[in-house]
Amino acid sequence: MIIIMNITNMNMMNRDLELVEELACLCLGMKLPLDIYNSVNGEIIIAANVKITKHRLMKVVKNKQHVMIDPSPIKDKILTIIKPYLS
Repeated sequence: MIIIMNITNMNMMNRDLELVEELACLCLGMKLPLDIYNSVNGEIIIAANVKITKHRLMKVVKNKQHVMIDPSPIKDKILTIIKPYLS
């Protein structure tokens, strides 16, 4: 049972890393004019006008179920990338 759980956890970690890489292709190094925040608790995941790093993208991935961004073209692109990873 422990081996199966470890394999499942490794698969989840690999998917999270894939998602970070996909998001990095879109916005690594950019400064978005909008906050990215958690829709459940209101926590700001990445503040507006802060340089996007892989570390910050990992925070987005950890909150992927609840990512919220105010309406903008970048919102649509980010959510389109995240959507396949929500299962």
